[in-house]
Amino acid sequence: MHEDWCICDYLGINTKLFVAGPAQAKAGVVANPDVFGPESGRIKQDAEALAKLGYAVVLVDAADGDYLETLEGQDIPSWLQKNSFEKVSGAHMANAIAYLQEEVGVQSISSYGYCWGAYVGAKQSALATPVIKGHVSFHPSWMAEQLVNGEGALQKMAEAISVPQFLCAAGNDPPLVSEGGVVEKILKAKPDISEQSNVVNFPDMIHGWVCRGDIEDPATKEAVKKAWHLATEFTQKVNPL
Repeated sequence: MHEDWCICDYLGINTKLFVAGPAQAKAGVVANPDVFGPESGRIKQDAEALAKLGYAVVLVDAADGDYLETLEGQDIPSWLQKNSFEKVSGAHMANAIAYLQEEVGVQSISSYGYCWGAYVGAKQSALATPVIKGHVSFHPSWMAEQLVNGEGALQKMAEAISVPQFLCAAGNDPPLVSEGGVVEKILKAKPDISEQSNVVNFPDMIHGWVCRGDIEDPATKEAVKKAWHLATEFTQKVNPL
């Protein structure tokens, strides 16, 4: 197994990837970071852990190095607009998919992401040809779609999704992306993906806990473990090795 940073270019732009796992694999996974970037919290360690199961995992520098150090005093809507799927992050995700297909020779791909990265994968899932077989959203910031594309855009995005989704929502995540919310209702109304799509609430956790929560705290440690256990089960179903 190897782990390293590399630069790939399939679309006329350079994309920085952290690559973990076998050099050749049947199944690949694309990981998208939160607004703090690929070095945030346990994001790299998570990619390495998933790679140990046999997946070729690529962690994408989806905002081209343009990340936030803190949310304090930041103009989040303008950052989201600047790094939107349409302008920046979508092309980097496409490059990551091409890398897995061309360099690693994978036959199938799924994805996961944290916070903003969860939203990037949801946008990929809503494309006419999503390529990915399913997507995991840890503390999903799908509300970014409203800030980028206006009122009602999140529902439209959810309605366009055609591959299974697994969402882990924190207690302070918006009701729209929590159990019983609009997103779950839309996904459960889709016959092709309803059975494999699920939303699970972690009511005692706060947004960001999966990659940045304090695992010295036993409750947080247990919730992180549970979220990853469920996410791995989902990944193995939609994107078997």
